[in-house]
Amino acid sequence: MTSIDAEPSTRVHTDQGHYDAGTVVLAMGAWTGEAVKKLGGHVPVYPSKGEILRLRPPEGGGFTTHLLGPCSLVLKKDGLVWAAATSEDAGFDRAPTSRARDTLMAGARLMMPEAAAGLPVKHTVCFRPETPDGMPVVGKLDGPGTIYVASGGGGSGIMQCLFVGKQVAGMVLDGAVSPEFDAISSRRFS
Repeated sequence: MTSIDAEPSTRVHTDQGHYDAGTVVLAMGAWTGEAVKKLGGHVPVYPSKGEILRLRPPEGGGFTTHLLGPCSLVLKKDGLVWAAATSEDAGFDRAPTSRARDTLMAGARLMMPEAAAGLPVKHTVCFRPETPDGMPVVGKLDGPGTIYVASGGGGSGIMQCLFVGKQVAGMVLDGAVSPEFDAISSRRFS
């Protein structure tokens, strides 16, 4: 997304063209706060940098359990055990750190020494949409146009996404917002 004009109709400008829409939902993860800022608004969604290691599973297989302790160990569809995850306020810094690697390897070794005996196969960085209170932000933005936000939730955001999506879809389609949604609206930061 390059920009959005909220008046006289909601128009989204991208590198691929211009699109008119009756409603726009900004569900841009860690980038949502920056997009809202370009619209002249304020929603404090910012990146929480997370790092993940991918390890070879134990020889002979047998690892099928999701382990939770000093870190989380999960056998993924790529055939690797993912050791996850760190969390820090580092902006959009994409560089993996030795500190995160060492922390995750130490946790993995405690839980599954045989899988964490070698070097990580891959070390990746991700950005989670964080808010000051750790809760998602769902609802219509104040101001012109029909623009909604569905973001936030930090490391739990991926687990909340079905609920958040259903709620924002109901808001867009029905136009009604229940009072209990004030707790996750952007107005709580005003």
